Amino acid sequence: MLLFASESGYRSRPELVDIFKGEHVQPAYRALNPNALVPMLEDGDFRLTESSAILKYLADKIDSPLYPKGLQQRARVNERMTGSTPH
Repeated sequence: MLLFASESGYRSRPELVDIFKGEHVQPAYRALNPNALVPMLEDGDFRLTESSAILKYLADKIDSPLYPKGLQQRARVNERMTGSTPH
């Protein structure tokens, strides 16, 4: 996600959550994300977890050509993002 944001010119303020230290299960993080999942995107009052959903959201937000509008092209991108098909 950081690479996509950087390459696309999306301005963000990434914050490190050290899962090896258990920061994702601490009260401060769980107050933001009760599921304690990493990564998480905060866009104003909107919070989103799951990297694929975050990438799709960011691509739509900035109208990135990397996430096409055409139904079949978009479906192919979604298929590849699941990792369940050979490349």
